[in-house]
Amino acid sequence: MAFAIVGLGCRLPGGIVDLAGLWEALEAGRDLVGAVPEDRFEAARFVDTAMARRGKSYTARGAFLADIAGFDADYFGISPREAAHMDPQHRLLLETAVEALDDAGIDPGHWQAPTPACSSASRTSPTAGCRCSSPVR
Repeated sequence: MAFAIVGLGCRLPGGIVDLAGLWEALEAGRDLVGAVPEDRFEAARFVDTAMARRGKSYTARGAFLADIAGFDADYFGISPREAAHMDPQHRLLLETAVEALDDAGIDPGHWQAPTPACSSASRTSPTAGCRCSSPVR
């Protein structure tokens, strides 16, 4: 089975938002694991690196994404109230799907149901797959 990646959108630790940033990090051998960002939660309150305890994390480092709160709800026709209650992974999926279409040179306005079939599945990270039954011209 053949497939082609024609567009890419990504958010990765270390502030990586595109393929060039990923390659730069790989070539430089950058360590993208860091301390818990201050805007996430009070690490001093919820982390105890001395020992594992109920209600505490014993690791104070992780691979965190930058700007998880930034989201242009209006672009997607989502009310601010609804956006405030959305799962951050869903917001990331929407943003990166649009970026992948843009990267591929595909105008999302040309896609109307039921021509495209888009799906997403996630337990820990969003993934999306889109197929088109006829070529977009």
